[in-house]
Amino acid sequence: MKYFNGIVCGSEVEHGKPAPDIFLKACDKLNVEPEEALVLEDSEAGIQAASEAKISVICIPDMKFPQEKYLKVEHVYDSLEDVVSYLEMKKIFQNRNIFFSYLTIYLIT
Repeated sequence: MKYFNGIVCGSEVEHGKPAPDIFLKACDKLNVEPEEALVLEDSEAGIQAASEAKISVICIPDMKFPQEKYLKVEHVYDSLEDVVSYLEMKKIFQNRNIFFSYLTIYLIT
C-alpha cells in the first residue's frame, strides 16, 4: 500500500457505525491514541461513531448535509481540497493520523 498504513474493513469489527468500533480498531492497528487521530467523515453515523471514540472529526458532507445535532465537529468543509488547505495551515499532517472514511471502505493513513 503506497499511500496508506493500513485498512480496516467493516467485517473486522462486531458493530458498524454509529458504534465507534471501526475507528477504535483503526487506532489499535496503527498503535495510536484516539486523541491523536482525526476522522474525515461524510455521514451522521460516521460522525457519531468518531465522536463516541473520542476522535476529532472534520465533516465533508456528501449527498445529505448532517443534522445540526451531529455538527459538533472540528470543521465542516465543502471539499477535500479545503481539508488539505486546513491541514497544511495547521501543520496537522505531521502530527495526526487521519482516518478517511467513505462508503464501506475505511482507509487509514
